[in-house]
Amino acid sequence: MNRGLLRGTLHALTIDVEDWHHPLLIRGGADSSISLIQEPTERLLDMLGERRIRATFFIVGELAQRFPDLIAAIAGAGHEIGCHTHGHAALCELTPEEFDEELQRAEAAIAGACGIRPVCFRGPSFGLCPDTRWMTEVLARRGYRVDSSLLPSRFAMAGWAGAPRGPFELAPGLWEIPATTSPFLRMPYGGSVYLRVWPRWLIRFWVRANERRGLPSMFYLHPWELLATLPPTPGVEPGRWVTLWRQRRFESLLHWLLDTYSFTSLGEAFAPLMGAGSGRGFS
Repeated sequence: MNRGLLRGTLHALTIDVEDWHHPLLIRGGADSSISLIQEPTERLLDMLGERRIRATFFIVGELAQRFPDLIAAIAGAGHEIGCHTHGHAALCELTPEEFDEELQRAEAAIAGACGIRPVCFRGPSFGLCPDTRWMTEVLARRGYRVDSSLLPSRFAMAGWAGAPRGPFELAPGLWEIPATTSPFLRMPYGGSVYLRVWPRWLIRFWVRANERRGLPSMFYLHPWELLATLPPTPGVEPGRWVTLWRQRRFESLLHWLLDTYSFTSLGEAFAPLMGAGSGRGFS
């Protein structure tokens, strides 16, 4: 793990290993035959290796099939391996049976690439809400121990405003680690456009506010965010605008985060809180 300038709390760093055409708001206009996953993921691995950071990588199964050597390199660097479905379909678009099949296919592809069967999961664009709570039973039945598919905010796509902000048990042996939000207003700031839109002083303020409550921050990112430009996505201009808002500032922002805070994997950062009681205590 690295030791950032603001020493103390270990925060979680997670990477959703999906290609540029996977984000839900642009996939309708994106050419999925074009892959841009290799170079930015390798660059991320170099950044983390230089700083001795161990992160959690949530892998899209179809990418594990197409790029097994890349997934093997992620695992070989000692990072925690998680599942991000097989084809990156939104949870609300799936039935429980289809979700089970997605997990089966992804698990087989990931294990085939790196020899690890994942026991942690994240849904595309998170997606856990009252209408998709059925996923809990499927994950528990398949032996998952950690889920990170909840964004407890009303200011988010597929958010669940009234859910706990800290870790809590979804089912016996299955823990939920929600996406990070600010105290009180529950503003998301941990990743994607939510991370890119806020000034650094405000991110620092919210991180400190959560630290005072004993709650680490969980940051998440995507390899495609390191790309200067993406191929055209005709017909989905509003979704593209939201997805890529302030993308050009992302690389410098990422370097700042990695050099400012101490990071480790999702499971390690939140292990002291899992089993210590319900996350409902985090306001």
